[in-house]
Amino acid sequence: MSILTKSKKVNEPQMATAPAPVVPVVLSSPFDAMGRLRDLSGPDDLAAIEQMDDLQKSALFQMCSASREAEAVEAKLSELRIAVVRAMHAETLAIAANDANNPPLTHQELHQQVLYAHDPVNVAKPKGRRPVNPKPAAELKSASENLRTLRDELMQAQLDEKRLTRIRGESIAAFLRTQTPITDETVRRQYMQRALDERADVANGTIAPAPAPPPPRWPIEEGYRARGAAPKKRTYLGPTAATKKLGPKF
Repeated sequence: MSILTKSKKVNEPQMATAPAPVVPVVLSSPFDAMGRLRDLSGPDDLAAIEQMDDLQKSALFQMCSASREAEAVEAKLSELRIAVVRAMHAETLAIAANDANNPPLTHQELHQQVLYAHDPVNVAKPKGRRPVNPKPAAELKSASENLRTLRDELMQAQLDEKRLTRIRGESIAAFLRTQTPITDETVRRQYMQRALDERADVANGTIAPAPAPPPPRWPIEEGYRARGAAPKKRTYLGPTAATKKLGPKF
């Protein structure tokens, strides 16, 4: 046996046992187009989550929890803003109703009270005002307290939104740090694997093959086809061509 044959047999097992590169499993974006946490109960998402290690799962669950809390406080903040505007309108109506029920003292009534206070002997006592209805005042007090409470809740919700938004951003960054970086090689291998799977499915009859693309038609061919389909140009003689007199040449 020659030396070349020996070296070839020695190198063959080493080439056969070369480890194949592992394609990392990457979870698709857990957020939708509006930036909200989407439903991760699909089969593809569950399969990707099952292949994660404990560190990645913990980071993913923390990110989902922080995102849900931030989205809840954002929805509450939107509702509170609407409620505050409505409460302000209700308080304005209550103030108008209370003023109509208990109008302020006029200039003449104030002047009469001042005169009576300085000279109660010679000046007649001012007439007392009719008793007012206590219901508008109670409604005004209730509307003011409701508005104050809603404003306090709105301020607290704004503080919670800032805090939870920061926590959500930190959890997203922590989850991204646990993911395998996507490189050009991984993208190419995934593309090649999808192409091989599609060919296998077409060969097995699982999916229908893609329709064959139509043959290309070049611009020069289109020009020839249009020229051939166009009607032939003919000389128009007109209806009075036969009635005209021929010239001296004929």
